[in-house]
Amino acid sequence: IIPQNIVTRCADTLEQDWPIHEEGSDIAQPLSVDAVVSNPPYSQHWDPKDMELDARFKEYGVAPKTKADYAFLLHELHHLKNDGILTIVLPHGVLFRGKAPKLFDENGNLLPLEMQEEGQAEGKIRANLIEKNNIDAIIGLPANIFFGTGIPTLVMVLKKNRGNEGVLIIDASKGFVKDGKQNKLRACDIKKIADTYRQRLDIPGYSRVVSRDEIRKNDYNLNIPRYVDSNEPAVKY
Repeated sequence: IIPQNIVTRCADTLEQDWPIHEEGSDIAQPLSVDAVVSNPPYSQHWDPKDMELDARFKEYGVAPKTKADYAFLLHELHHLKNDGILTIVLPHGVLFRGKAPKLFDENGNLLPLEMQEEGQAEGKIRANLIEKNNIDAIIGLPANIFFGTGIPTLVMVLKKNRGNEGVLIIDASKGFVKDGKQNKLRACDIKKIADTYRQRLDIPGYSRVVSRDEIRKNDYNLNIPRYVDSNEPAVKY
């Protein structure tokens, strides 16, 4: 990253989208980026009023006013290039909060409007992200690895253009070392996550590639234990 290419602005990202063009560039061309690395504030309050037609949200849904997690995600996805990659740190609640509406039939075909069910905001967004094939991987992290919060978090990896492969789900919550009051990922933990992601490995108790059909059957609930059982087998004496 060349320092002189870094442009910083002070603004409310969700209330007012980034400028769609720079001076001398094509008008009405959204700012597009190759990659996003993001750690937005968890479950932030925001004002979703009149956001239904905003280009960032209109194809997916509008996040609830008490939880802006998906608003940040959709903002970033909107500005991603077609061959780009997005990584975002989120609380686990985004995986299961809100009942997913029935928008598609069992084959993934969009239902007519009169047959679509109304759903809660986050469930609808999650269903659309799955059916539009944007979620590449979900990586569950250990609790207490960030200063200021002890809750377990995850990294969600998203892309705009993917093949028909499923969603890679990794439970990396048990790979850490205690470091004072914090938990810390070791180099070996990071390498295992990276190797598993790059090679899309199925590792019992750690990772699995899950098909969209299986996710549909679970009503778009992406809670990691539904797909990867990382519990140690009970010891029998």
